[in-house]
Amino acid sequence: MEMSDRSIRDGVLLISGYHYFLAVLALVGVAAVIIYGIVPQLGGEEVLGAVFVPVLLVLLGLVLAGFYVSVGLGLPKYRNSSRLVAIFLSVIGILSGFVAVLGLMVIRITSTLVPNWIAVIMVGMIAICVYALIAFMDVFVLVFLFNGRVREAFYKTDLDTDVDVLLDDVEMLSPESEKTLPAQTNKKRRR
Repeated sequence: MEMSDRSIRDGVLLISGYHYFLAVLALVGVAAVIIYGIVPQLGGEEVLGAVFVPVLLVLLGLVLAGFYVSVGLGLPKYRNSSRLVAIFLSVIGILSGFVAVLGLMVIRITSTLVPNWIAVIMVGMIAICVYALIAFMDVFVLVFLFNGRVREAFYKTDLDTDVDVLLDDVEMLSPESEKTLPAQTNKKRRR
């Protein structure tokens, strides 16, 4: 199936919006870590040891949100670097989501001596559903951004800009341009 320029533009805008949505989710996660992981520990005796991991999670969430926003800004401008970062974030999202689901299940199972199996199953099902939805979107992002026509659109934009800059540089450095520049200035003076 051949993709038109309009469908490529629409797909790029959809993926850009998806990355803005992921940035908002990352910021919500940062807020949750601050509220539930850092603030309750501030009154304790060993504050530094208790908030070290949550602070790292906050920093990771802010960095991810920054990457998501930069991809969301760069994709509609057809920046190839944004396309590559989006591919990288999709692969990392698929892999880390799988590890997060497994980790969530293990934490829930080992949290008490006799685990509440209904709660374990419910948490597992919710986590698997959310992971499946996000993994589906990440696979869509990967398939779309690896499409030949989409890659061509991104490379064409980058190459057109680079070629125009290079042609301008070549024209300025060529010996012919030196010969024409004084003649052009003389014509301007005569008018």
